[in-house]
Amino acid sequence: MKNAAKKITAALLVVVMVFALAACSGGNGSKGPEGKYTLSSIEADGMKIDPAAMGMDTSSIYIQFNADGTGELSAMGETESFTWEGNKMTSQGETVEFQFSGNTVTVEDGGTKMIFTK
Repeated sequence: MKNAAKKITAALLVVVMVFALAACSGGNGSKGPEGKYTLSSIEADGMKIDPAAMGMDTSSIYIQFNADGTGELSAMGETESFTWEGNKMTSQGETVEFQFSGNTVTVEDGGTKMIFTK
């Protein structure tokens, strides 16, 4: 009887630990970049550029990731829709990879890196 109680207690502890780890892992419980990210910096040709310091309205330059795998990119008054899966965005047959870490999305294409923050 003592042996069975120990096994049940151990199993319950394992279940509690798994739920605790799952609760701590995702912040908002999301596994993807869902949300709106505004442009915070640009890196090109070895130079880091602060768009706000250059007078750019960074609130109008953003990437919006929706939970359903769709999104939009808005810049300079133009908005383009895209689909995303994993770390790839696809629009009009072109696919661009991005990196997602915490509250930052980084898009690198053609030697230019754009960093967006939530």
